[in-house]
Amino acid sequence: MTAIGMRPLALKNSELGPEWQLGSLRMTGRLFRSPFPGQVYKSNLLMGPLTRPHEYAAVAELEHVSATPVLVSPWQRDAWFVELLVSARQYMPTLSLTVFRMGGRNPRVQLPRELLDESVLLAHDPRPVVARTLASGRTEVMEIWQDIRTDGMDRGENTVVVTIHGPRSAPGFIEFVRQGRPLAAVEVRSLVPLMEA
Repeated sequence: MTAIGMRPLALKNSELGPEWQLGSLRMTGRLFRSPFPGQVYKSNLLMGPLTRPHEYAAVAELEHVSATPVLVSPWQRDAWFVELLVSARQYMPTLSLTVFRMGGRNPRVQLPRELLDESVLLAHDPRPVVARTLASGRTEVMEIWQDIRTDGMDRGENTVVVTIHGPRSAPGFIEFVRQGRPLAAVEVRSLVPLMEA
C-alpha cells in the first residue's frame, strides 16, 4: 500500500512476477481528492420541487450518512471518466473495448459523447460482460469498476478498480498507472497480476 496521493512509481515489472506477462493486471485505489483541483464547477445537484412536509421527510430518508466525502458531481465524474479513457488509449493503443460500471445514473446529466463511442460499454455490473467478451476471443479489454459518490444519497466508498485483460496492453497499463495524469487523484492501493481461470 502506498501513502495517500502516492503511486507506485518505483515499481518494476519484475516486482509483479512473471504473471503480469499473461495479460491481466488490476489496479485498486480510492479517489482521495477532486480530479479537477482548483477548478470551479456547477454542482449539478438537482432536486425536484418539494412542497409538503412529508415530501421533505421522504427525501431525508434517502440521505446516506457516510464518512466518505462527495468529491465530484455527476458531471465531473463523467468528465473524469473521459480523461481516464483518453489517457488509457494513449498508453494502450491496442485497447479494443472499455467497460465502465455506471450504476445509479442521474438522468438529468447527459453523458459525454466519448462514453457513447462504439468501443465503450456502460454496464451496471461489468464482470459478466467482460467474461463473455473474453470468452468470445476478444482481448485488450479494460474494465473500470467504481463506486464514486456524487451526492449524499450515494452509498459508495470512492473506490476505483481498473483491470486490463490482454497481454499486448499490460506493459502500457503499468505505465498508465505510474504516470497517467487522471490517476493523480487516486490513492493506488494495489497493482497485481490476475491469474485467469
